[in-house]
Amino acid sequence: MHSKAFGVWRLLREARASAGLTQRQLAERAGTAQSAVARYETARALPDLDTLHRLLAACGQRLELRAAPVDEADQHQLLESLQLTPGQRAERNRRVTRLAERAAVARREGRVRPLAQP
Repeated sequence: MHSKAFGVWRLLREARASAGLTQRQLAERAGTAQSAVARYETARALPDLDTLHRLLAACGQRLELRAAPVDEADQHQLLESLQLTPGQRAERNRRVTRLAERAAVARREGRVRPLAQP
């Protein structure tokens, strides 16, 4: 998995910033090189999970990782989309975008209530 896809760079940079640490200070606390921290934060390298855990702990945070079941609705939508031509997918995306824009205007104008949060 590429670090940009996983967002490790952002996670680490935000943790370091919230702890008020420089890259050098974080590296010293975590027992690694400042250049390694820089590579992780710029998505040029991906730390292994043990290293990421150590870096986040040095920032006063902990890494939580969990597996979640696949949402069957997402897979159904994906399979449905694959049956469409590229033109049909583009048209559907345009319709959804227009609908989202109209909904945003209605929310701004107070014509709809926000959904209740679970």
